[in-house]
Amino acid sequence: MGSWATAERTYKGFPLHLRRPLNVDTPDHRQKFRDLLTVTHTFDERLPNGCPEPRYNESLEELDSNLCSILDPKDAGVPILIETFGGERNYYFCIAPEADISNAKAIVTSSHPNARLTWTIDRSKGWSFLDRYAREFF
Repeated sequence: MGSWATAERTYKGFPLHLRRPLNVDTPDHRQKFRDLLTVTHTFDERLPNGCPEPRYNESLEELDSNLCSILDPKDAGVPILIETFGGERNYYFCIAPEADISNAKAIVTSSHPNARLTWTIDRSKGWSFLDRYAREFF
């Protein structure tokens, strides 16, 4: 995926960890990928502050890698932000309106059957979500 910008903040008294790829916010991607896909991973093991237990977090590296690269950036979509907060990790993607994520969902679910994942699409947000986040936290 290339280079990522990272940020750590305190939000509502708890740690907020953010990562976003630097090479995906392009005019072409903004035009092609207009919808927001959110994949929420609810942690099985977390600290009282909401962060994942360190050893558990290390065990999530493969899941993280799979999710970050699951969509084809030529026609389906691109990751725009990863947020860890409050016992969850949210993976945000901008996707094409016609993108069929069922195959990506099936691959991740079969590779990580015990991961508690929720997949939602918001057809009204897309890049405006990242723009707001960037103004507030980056």
